Amino acid sequence: MVDFLKQGLVVILFAITIYNKKYYLLRRRAIMKAFQDLVNETIDVQDLEELESAADLFQFGIEKGYYNKRQADQFNITYWKMKNKCLAYEVAKEIKGNKLDIITMVTSAPNEIKGNMRELTNYVNGRVKALKGKMNGIR
Repeated sequence: MVDFLKQGLVVILFAITIYNKKYYLLRRRAIMKAFQDLVNETIDVQDLEELESAADLFQFGIEKGYYNKRQADQFNITYWKMKNKCLAYEVAKEIKGNKLDIITMVTSAPNEIKGNMRELTNYVNGRVKALKGKMNGIR
């Protein structure tokens, strides 16, 4: 009788272990899908406010432990790519010039001035004046 109960207990524990592993795998897949959705939404942002909202959502996920280092690196690359693009479009409203050149200048600008739109505009304007006549855009 005792052996029968032990075997039953082992079977139940084994079933629980398998269930937990499947649950963990399903949960990881759901998180991965949610992460990819977050990255896709980050790529589709229209302005800096939407971008910061996506960053806040990602920060919340990091604090909860939903994302790993690889995902953090991927989101960081996407975030900075889109931030540079949004900043460049903001600067391009004030400075006339090729948008691709302005995006390149904003991307290469020091991170310290990217937080201040006036400083960034002055930086890009200075670069445009320094490169006057050398910027041809796409050929």
